[in-house]
Amino acid sequence: MTELLAGVSGVDEAFIYGSWAARHAGEPGPVPADLDVLVVGTADLDDLDTLERQARDRLGFDVHIHRTSREAWDEPADDPFLSHVRDRPLIQLDLSQSSNNKPRPDQVNTSPGEDEGH
Repeated sequence: MTELLAGVSGVDEAFIYGSWAARHAGEPGPVPADLDVLVVGTADLDDLDTLERQARDRLGFDVHIHRTSREAWDEPADDPFLSHVRDRPLIQLDLSQSSNNKPRPDQVNTSPGEDEGH
């Protein structure tokens, strides 16, 4: 996901949340069936839809991207969804990596429960 998101205009920050982040944090549960990604910024929704399809094709399972504004992310009290996401495990993606570089192994590991080096 890092490699795909690094080249998208308007992405200030991105996080993996939900069951993948929970398993990475050591919470027990089944292997996740999809990947939930939160994008903070003004990225075009059509671009994010395209990225979802690319990620699904690359990873072999569904990817769901939720976009929120910087203002909403910084002040989530009025948004129950963002408040819940902030209260649960998150994995921040390092978007400083150029989309032309090969991803580090810890950025492409898709197996929850294995050490992902984050």
